[in-house]
Amino acid sequence: NQTLQIIKKFKNNYNYLSDPHTATGLFILDKQKINYPIISLACAHPAKFGSAIEQAIGEKPSMPSKLKNIFDKEEKFTILNNNIIDIKKHILSFL
Repeated sequence: NQTLQIIKKFKNNYNYLSDPHTATGLFILDKQKINYPIISLACAHPAKFGSAIEQAIGEKPSMPSKLKNIFDKEEKFTILNNNIIDIKKHILSFL
């Protein structure tokens, strides 16, 4: 329920539709009382979790054409050290 509530909150307050995995991080960030910007990296597209999104906001997300065959593809991921410099270098390598 907590995950569904944060998905709904961010959709209503910021017009941002989060996937359930990203929502768990947004829950923690939402509790922070700080005076500077925070970056949250999304984990997946919400359309991969259509039933959860529908529960949270009352409608199914549309699947972008680029993701139509996402479930047929091999999963790819990168494991990084828990180090801000490594994470920043990894993100910037895609720019």
